[in-house]
Amino acid sequence: MAAWIRVDGLDRKYIALLLSDGYEEGKHHWQIDQSGRLMFSVSDMGSSSAEGRPLNPYRQDRIYYSPPIVHSAGRHWHHVAVTFDATTGEAVQYFDGNEVSREISDQQRSGRKVTFGPCEIGNWGLPVEGVPFPTRNLNGRVDEFLIYKEPLSVDEIKNLYEVGIPN
Repeated sequence: MAAWIRVDGLDRKYIALLLSDGYEEGKHHWQIDQSGRLMFSVSDMGSSSAEGRPLNPYRQDRIYYSPPIVHSAGRHWHHVAVTFDATTGEAVQYFDGNEVSREISDQQRSGRKVTFGPCEIGNWGLPVEGVPFPTRNLNGRVDEFLIYKEPLSVDEIKNLYEVGIPN
């Protein structure tokens, strides 16, 4: 996924970039935390029995964090991107065309997929009941939001940034 964003305020604990309604198996959350770190996660309910019941009742979600890089001062436009390889569990996050974090989950299951159902850009329309921070709307703007089927390369992300810089 990739987008141009302008953050006018880091005034919430979590700030939505693209959040799935709910957080069932394979659903993603891409957001910014109040310290300015990009956060990407995919829900993982663990392995299931033949009947479809979870073998492990505890979530095994892996949250991938960047260092604090998003700031609201100056109200400038920035390009953000994240790639996720469902085969290896590797997530790479980018800011203004540069890689800022690369992590591989040690909990990745073979065949684990990211699913896109109902979701919202810059908001969380249907949060999970009882979640402590349900309000996650973006105080800012989003432009040119892109979702790709396969992870882009470092060069492809850099090119998205370079061709999108306004003259």
